[in-house]
Amino acid sequence: MMPVMNGAEFRREPPTDPSLANIPVVVFSAHAADAPSKRVAIDVFLPKPLDVDRLLATLAQYCAE
Repeated sequence: MMPVMNGAEFRREPPTDPSLANIPVVVFSAHAADAPSKRVAIDVFLPKPLDVDRLLATLAQYCAE
């Protein structure tokens, strides 16, 4: 659990460092109802419990050369 704000609130805050603006965001949540709407900028939503194969495929997609 995030102590100060939830994930949607975090994504609504603009990055204070422009060099961070293009980093892909992967969201994990145990609550499918928490899946961010299109109003929140994320790249991937992964529900818990974690599917390791899906996580590895996501990492391969976003961390390729």
